[in-house]
Amino acid sequence: AAADRKAARFRLAEMDVADAAFAQARARPNARTHPHLARDEEELRLLRSEALRPVQGGAPPAAKVASFLSDAETKAGASERLSGFEEASAADLRVFKAGYGLVLRGPRKTDEKYRRIIGTLDPSGDGSSLDADRPVPLADHTADVGHALDRLLARRPELAVYADTFREAAVRHDWGKLDPRFQAMLRGVRPELAGVGMQPLAKSGRPADANASAAGGLPKNFRHEALSTRLSDAVGVPEGVDADLLQTLIATHHGHARPFFPVEERSEKNPPLDVAVRYGDAEHVLSASERETAPAPHRLGADTAAAFWRSVRRFGWWGQAWLETQLRLADWSASETPGLAERGGWPRPTPQPARSSGGAGSSRHSLVLPGLDGTNPLGFLAALGTLRVLSEHAAGVQMGWTFGPLGQWCPQFELPAAVPHDGDGFVQYLNERLLPVGGRHPLVIINGLGEERLRVGGEGPNAYVGSLTPDDELQGLDRWLSANGSDIAPPDQNSRLQTARRDYFPGGVAAIVDACTSPHLVRSLLRPWDYADPLKKTTLHLEPREDRRHAYQWFKPEQDKTKAYSGGMLGANRLAAEAWPLLTALPVWDAAAKDYTVQTLGFRGLRARDTEWTWPLWSDPLPLDVVASVLALRLTTPAGDEADQRRHADELIARGVLAVRQLKRILVGKTPNFTPSVALLEA
Repeated sequence: AAADRKAARFRLAEMDVADAAFAQARARPNARTHPHLARDEEELRLLRSEALRPVQGGAPPAAKVASFLSDAETKAGASERLSGFEEASAADLRVFKAGYGLVLRGPRKTDEKYRRIIGTLDPSGDGSSLDADRPVPLADHTADVGHALDRLLARRPELAVYADTFREAAVRHDWGKLDPRFQAMLRGVRPELAGVGMQPLAKSGRPADANASAAGGLPKNFRHEALSTRLSDAVGVPEGVDADLLQTLIATHHGHARPFFPVEERSEKNPPLDVAVRYGDAEHVLSASERETAPAPHRLGADTAAAFWRSVRRFGWWGQAWLETQLRLADWSASETPGLAERGGWPRPTPQPARSSGGAGSSRHSLVLPGLDGTNPLGFLAALGTLRVLSEHAAGVQMGWTFGPLGQWCPQFELPAAVPHDGDGFVQYLNERLLPVGGRHPLVIINGLGEERLRVGGEGPNAYVGSLTPDDELQGLDRWLSANGSDIAPPDQNSRLQTARRDYFPGGVAAIVDACTSPHLVRSLLRPWDYADPLKKTTLHLEPREDRRHAYQWFKPEQDKTKAYSGGMLGANRLAAEAWPLLTALPVWDAAAKDYTVQTLGFRGLRARDTEWTWPLWSDPLPLDVVASVLALRLTTPAGDEADQRRHADELIARGVLAVRQLKRILVGKTPNFTPSVALLEA
């Protein structure tokens, strides 16, 4: 059986093409050296060599690794993947620690072929618009991209079903360059002169100038592809074209909008101007006033963010990236070799009658939950849990935050017609969709697993692999597992949200699930909190009020009989448990412990004295996947640079962040507690 598992692992490693893709795209050899990535026994022996063994806290010295790779015996047994490092000197070789393995990166190849490839990989896109051998008209570049895309699609028959969508993306991807300020940047003239008797350009043919954007009147961080998506939406989507995929292909073709665009710094000095695009026989104009009043593309609630996630859910992480790559490669190829369409011809798609990309939409209703306070960690997590449960059972549920009738930040839900929008009906709908049996709750199941299943190299089948394996008893629990710990960290290293002992925690969750009823949810969601539920054995210990020390109460803490009948909000705890999968636990190296631990998303610090949790509140109603992206935003900046802190705060406010809250996770005796949160930012 062990031999079969090893053979299967070798076959799996052969499917891994990431190193080859990196070498081809970046013109430098790359190898992830981990025993689980070995192709055969000989490579496995090499990867287990002492020279490639990570040292505690970091990687072995580059000189030691370079000497090993250049050794004659190593060369004799090296696979093709390692042979690219034979001549790498210690100065050229970069060695990074990654889990229990290493990443080796060699020197960049410098021949002309690779310089030409690297030259097309401009992440911003606008630099390459300035730096070209000669001016390239926008119409010619569009035709070149379409021709290159057709060549790619001809070799990918599985993409034929999306051929019309790709061709429309080729036509529309650079429409944003029609902005008069962008044309002024390309031509080196004032915006009011850029369109006078001139053919729109895609490339300037002039040397790149870092100040060209400002000279043309473009605001900092202007993204032409963001305007392209706006114009595409204004024109509409032809029948047979996938609206979400079209929008995502256009928005991401320079690597941004996954899911958010950079914050564009608008000012009175560079107001937007009218921009027009001709599609078929009609000219479509997006007026300056429409552009001025429309939500900015960098807002958290921008359509591009939601469309990106809808595409990811349809095509998968790798599938979505692969689809985006087709247009990006075509764009790079057209930029590298202008005139492709002149030689091969490219019949433009015949514009078809377009429909609105947004559709007519369905009836929607708003509902504010006044009982939940977003500045309270338990209230915030209960809101997230409510959103996650509803999103699993009804399409189109969204959540933002508003200042509620009780003077606190409350969640405001945008609900489709299928979800009741009166308070009592809403609670009944929600309660019917909560798992009713405590013993079957994912947190109970995964915390009941033996340690041998929760760490790499354990005796039993790996739980994380099982969660992604069809017909496995843990299938579908991958997000719960990833939020609760990591298989390269000790099993007792859990989510920073878990404030109870690991052996007590599953029983507490089960008790909460079994005890919670619809009236508990009503009191938590729709009423001011009365803390009339028992604390004993039915709390996740997330409420700062539960920090009960001698100075804070009449009774001696260990003899406090009131915990048996008061002090808690059972409904809020029940819903907070459903938020777990949104706060992923990431493995990090703990130098003091000389082992890995986990750090939960939003948390910082590894010790009781320095652990903090920071979270945002936002105004735009957002779907669940976009909320997950918002929770991963960088919310703080290092202390000291006040200008940088102010600039970062302004960017968060421009995105639609209303507030940023922070608390400390402290130890009271041996029990972790959360302190009340404080405001780091209020819009």
